[in-house]
Amino acid sequence: MQPYKANHSEKCQNGQLDIDYLYMRIMQKFRGVFLCICVISLMLCVTASWSAEIKAGKSLRAFKNLSQCQAELHDVAGGWCEMRLPGKHPGISALWPKVDDRIHQVTGPKSVLIAWNSAAYDRRDQVLYFMGGGHADYGGNEVYSFDLKVGEWQRLTDPSALSYFTNFSGGRFKWIPDTRIVPGAFHTYDGLIFRDATRTILVSSLGSANGAQLTPTNAQLESDKYLKDGGGAMQYEFNPSPLEQRNGLDPLQWRRIGTHNLFYPKSVQLPDGRIFLGSRNLLREIQFAKNGSIKLGKQGYLTADHGDGLALYDENRDMIWSIHAKVLLGFERNGKLVKKISNLPFSSKSLAFDVSGSVVIWDGRHRVAVLDPDNKNGAWSVKDWADRGPQNGDGRVYGKWVHLGANYFVGISSDKHGVWIYKHAAESGK
Repeated sequence: MQPYKANHSEKCQNGQLDIDYLYMRIMQKFRGVFLCICVISLMLCVTASWSAEIKAGKSLRAFKNLSQCQAELHDVAGGWCEMRLPGKHPGISALWPKVDDRIHQVTGPKSVLIAWNSAAYDRRDQVLYFMGGGHADYGGNEVYSFDLKVGEWQRLTDPSALSYFTNFSGGRFKWIPDTRIVPGAFHTYDGLIFRDATRTILVSSLGSANGAQLTPTNAQLESDKYLKDGGGAMQYEFNPSPLEQRNGLDPLQWRRIGTHNLFYPKSVQLPDGRIFLGSRNLLREIQFAKNGSIKLGKQGYLTADHGDGLALYDENRDMIWSIHAKVLLGFERNGKLVKKISNLPFSSKSLAFDVSGSVVIWDGRHRVAVLDPDNKNGAWSVKDWADRGPQNGDGRVYGKWVHLGANYFVGISSDKHGVWIYKHAAESGK
């Protein structure tokens, strides 16, 4: 029996058969063209996606924002809510730039969050700012932001090219950016702060990353690419706004404001706008000149040599605290040491205060510890959230843990998770 073949009239009279027939004929005749179009479209999509990935100014929005997380946590006694991006990259890693080996060095851009680096927080607009690398970890000096109100990540700048070089310890040489204008990548420790008065970011650098080294020729040493003093400790100011000028700085521009040697830098801002910068030994008030440069005052806060840490103003007691790996120090405004707490449950160097004035620290993962520093017989109350909190994180938190008010905190410690909102039960640690 011959297979049935529809004649022309049947093709015209049966609407469904007509569509199927036309589709078959078109595909037979033009399938090669369609294949080419699909391939070209796919290539364009991939190219556009890659171009967006490496272009500064790209922003990505999380599934949730701050108000949504607060609403989710409103009726529970305490807990966590993650502001996570869709896809395999939950947060900052979705915006990492494509970099060459000279900038990538050992660990690459994940060092922005994990390599002894902090954050600057704009309380008015509720935006966190991140940057950092340092030592042999990473050589990129790009700046990132996370807007809590809309749950949006953005990479504000691209890494500066490492086209200059300088000498450092042991007679070695390393590649750096033009540090007369922009900072090299560095471990920020606590040397990163948002200045409310000017709405700019101040950073204190120990020196540029040293993971990209070279043996320069005599010609190179005589060229203008050799910055003999380009690798030391320096301070900078950055305008994080992509739209407006701030404190004489154009949008997204840097300027160098000091060359003070602050080892293990720390920073703290008082309610009156005064800012103290310092090292592991001493915090000193800074004075700003008309040209933007800074000078360090004589009076300060002796923090002793307890290594790197984080300083924070305590509005409940009108004090300054300095937390280190093994000790928490409390100072009156006159610089007198009045509190010394040595039995810290972990060494994340994070520090915040809840609405009652209790100290609240986070280990970068799923443990939160609370202490009332005024209770002489008080002990740390440690809450382990296990699988109900962040699972992957780094213990070097510093300023990436902030009290937002009303016992809601924000924390991030790794590219392995998004930005977390934590609701805290105030009665803990009493």
